[in-house]
Amino acid sequence: MLRLTRHVGETIHIGNIIVIVIQRIGDSQVRIGIHAPRELTIVRGEGHRDTAPVNAQGASCFEN
Repeated sequence: MLRLTRHVGETIHIGNIIVIVIQRIGDSQVRIGIHAPRELTIVRGEGHRDTAPVNAQGASCFEN
């Protein structure tokens, strides 16, 4: 496992097509944004067993 330290507004690039943006850091949560092609399925870790994709409506808020 790779562990990184990031601040709000900083990014992590995965390959040439995926960018993770740190949007907010709270007491017990970190909010991230993911820029990735729409055809790529993104599944939350807790939903991985059910293979439930992330809500498509929420994905649109990261397209700026």
